[in-house]
Amino acid sequence: MAQTNTVTVESQRIEITGVQNARELGGYRTRDGTAVKRGLLLRTAQLGNAAPEELERLAETYRVAHVIDMRSSMEVAASLEPELPSAERHWLQIMDEQQMVRRAAPVRDVLTDPKTDQLTRLKACIEAGVVSDRMYAECLDSEQGQSGYREFFRILLNNREGGAVLWHCTSGKDRTGIGAMLLLSALNVDEKTIIRDYMLTNDFFAGELADVRSRLEPVVKDEKLLEDMLVGTRGVSERYITNALTYMKEHYGSAVAYLQTKLGLTDDDLTTLRQLYTEA
Repeated sequence: MAQTNTVTVESQRIEITGVQNARELGGYRTRDGTAVKRGLLLRTAQLGNAAPEELERLAETYRVAHVIDMRSSMEVAASLEPELPSAERHWLQIMDEQQMVRRAAPVRDVLTDPKTDQLTRLKACIEAGVVSDRMYAECLDSEQGQSGYREFFRILLNNREGGAVLWHCTSGKDRTGIGAMLLLSALNVDEKTIIRDYMLTNDFFAGELADVRSRLEPVVKDEKLLEDMLVGTRGVSERYITNALTYMKEHYGSAVAYLQTKLGLTDDDLTTLRQLYTEA
């Protein structure tokens, strides 16, 4: 039976100065009547802006055992991953970088020109399909995405010492959000909670998004286009996560069936994940 879960910034936030969109999956009730354990499953934006003492506090408070970086090679080069005391680091390529380069090729000049304003750059990304409400489903359908998330679950399954797992991309919303969606599905959390957890990004970035919206609204009258533009900055849209969930249902029957068919999770793996990360 689906549980009614509290999904708010206050209920999920983890306090770490210098790291945005920092929160956990702990506390959510599952359809089995259990709850996701607190302090074990952490999702954030990139860690590079945090002071060393803040990272040390994060590592000690949550006993972080694994840090999973889902950023592209260009993003990693632009902001190197800092060391987190005692944590094993993993770099998982989730997006097909060559495909992204090919997709952006027609608008490359616009995107790389320093004189290009934000409105023009965002429109170019949407027109080229770099930002699209199908991009999560495309990621789940791609060999690169499946390979990356397969490794994500391998790390989660091998984490037997009780330490926390932290995963992130740049803003902690898209690749990180897909990972949270898949993991919550594996833990048997209801879809409504999964969507609300994903949408929390808009609350964590509320100030930035309000500023961007105020600058775009006078010139962008189409609400769908405006929403896509906000996704191109710091926002998320329910269309994106719903399309991903629908893709898994239509092609595999359910999110769990997708996990089993494309990521290779067995019934025993699902049982192990629930034993490791949920409690009565």
